[in-house]
Amino acid sequence: FRHGELERTLPASCATVLPFERFARAIDALDDRLKPGGWLTIWNAHFRFGDTRTAQNYDGHALDYSRGEPQTLLYGPDNRRIDGADYADILFRKRG
Repeated sequence: FRHGELERTLPASCATVLPFERFARAIDALDDRLKPGGWLTIWNAHFRFGDTRTAQNYDGHALDYSRGEPQTLLYGPDNRRIDGADYADILFRKRG
């Protein structure tokens, strides 16, 4: 869920390198395999799990270390870079 080209060039849009929809499809595939009550961990991705349609079925949780080191290069569902975002949730429990 991360790409070195985005890190290197910091483009305003990730659409040509790693579009949000590709991330969302991968999340959907993981969700299909995860049972209710199961945990999904996403750390250091260029996207926020909370921006996916699937996130409505999960409860998000942060850890102490995820609060202290914010993810700085994030892109939204519109593939545009999100500057100044503070996003600490990395653990997601699937609701039953």
